Amino acid sequence: MNKIGQVLLLTAATGVTADFQENLQGTMDFYYEKKLNETSTGRSQALRSGGPGFPKLEYGCYCRHISKRGIFKQDEAPTNRATGATNGLDPIDALCKQVINGWACLASAGCDLEAQTFQQPSFFGFRYDKDQIITACDHANSGFAADLCKVQTFFALEFMNEYFVSPPDLSYLEDGSQDLNAICNPRVGTGGNNKGKYIRCCNNAEYPDKKVVAVLGSKGCN
Repeated sequence: MNKIGQVLLLTAATGVTADFQENLQGTMDFYYEKKLNETSTGRSQALRSGGPGFPKLEYGCYCRHISKRGIFKQDEAPTNRATGATNGLDPIDALCKQVINGWACLASAGCDLEAQTFQQPSFFGFRYDKDQIITACDHANSGFAADLCKVQTFFALEFMNEYFVSPPDLSYLEDGSQDLNAICNPRVGTGGNNKGKYIRCCNNAEYPDKKVVAVLGSKGCN
């Protein structure tokens, strides 16, 4: 079976509508239920019966920015929330950084994230790779819709797989000895060079891997 044959394109009832942040939550709810249904371990039963519940995104260096409003502005420089010297607290936080980078680059390129819609593909059995996601999103969408589909679908699927293996550790929220800002921004207060003013640009990678990078303002964004 070819890549398209392995994908079920959802009907309009499960298509993604306005408000991209709520849409992401809906996409994750959808794949969370699929993952529970396909996992017969004791952990999945605990999750279903009200264990940790659905993963909380309000944590870490990057996940905490996902639900914030007004930071992904159309036709403006990418938000500084997308940049950072680290990939966050753990693999899930790193995935949050990736989706924020995708959103930031889409908005900077002219996408109105508050209004953009796309058709959401569904993968059976969580058997997929990145190329399949790209192909499925391009098959069902075009332009910004296809790119937003790639960013959010890749995030949702990878998040679910990681969460069922190693859920986020929220203990730091109750540990007053941990300085989250120091973890997320280890270079703050260390000086650094002053060779010129830096600006934020998006690299030349394809979605869902496109990310925000800092370049010297004198060079400009390519």
